[in-house]
Amino acid sequence: MLNGSYLARIDDAVETCRPSTLLYYPPRATHPDRIGPQGGRCLTISIAPWKLDSIGGELTGIDRVVRTREGETSWLATKLYRETRSGDTSSPDILIGLTLALSGHVARCDRRDRTRTPGWLERARRRLEEECTGATSLRALSNELGVHPVHLARRFREHFGSTPSEYRQQRRIERARKLLAHGTLPIARVGLRCGYADQSSFTRSFRRVTGMTPGRFRRLAAKPEVASGPRS
Repeated sequence: MLNGSYLARIDDAVETCRPSTLLYYPPRATHPDRIGPQGGRCLTISIAPWKLDSIGGELTGIDRVVRTREGETSWLATKLYRETRSGDTSSPDILIGLTLALSGHVARCDRRDRTRTPGWLERARRRLEEECTGATSLRALSNELGVHPVHLARRFREHFGSTPSEYRQQRRIERARKLLAHGTLPIARVGLRCGYADQSSFTRSFRRVTGMTPGRFRRLAAKPEVASGPRS
């Protein structure tokens, strides 16, 4: 982005890109974007998919939009823009070199972003943890966050190792284990408190996660620990 602003759809949310922002779109990606209300000017570099291996090999594995405003990336993009206007006979070779350097920076940003948990995804995790006994659907949660349900499920698994539904189930069983180990509530009541409609569904879910029934878990948790070591 050279000046003005650009409204880009990234991760199913519309974000405003300011000057010095670099956006990478993978091959065949749609661009449902638009220039901001005050206008704007962009430099667009198009690389044919069949040239990615030779010109930007590190980009071939990226399947999503990448956005960055890092200083070095912006500096390289500015140099590339100036080189397109120089008309020098060496410009083609310089442009290829700058494009290669930019592709490396984009790939680095993509790797880092995939390991960093986005704020909206962390909000989803906290919501599922705090309201694990509720019945909020994946679609309702994704609508609240402003992302597509499929995108939410995919990114959630990437960052937390399970789907949202599996994560909520794990938190329910974790809460049930505490109630069983440290309380006297009947098993059916424990299941109700943890969001299960009846004791049979609670027992099935508990066994699937822990490998034992709630009753067996309670009996094992109630056994007194045997002291070890010499007595004084």
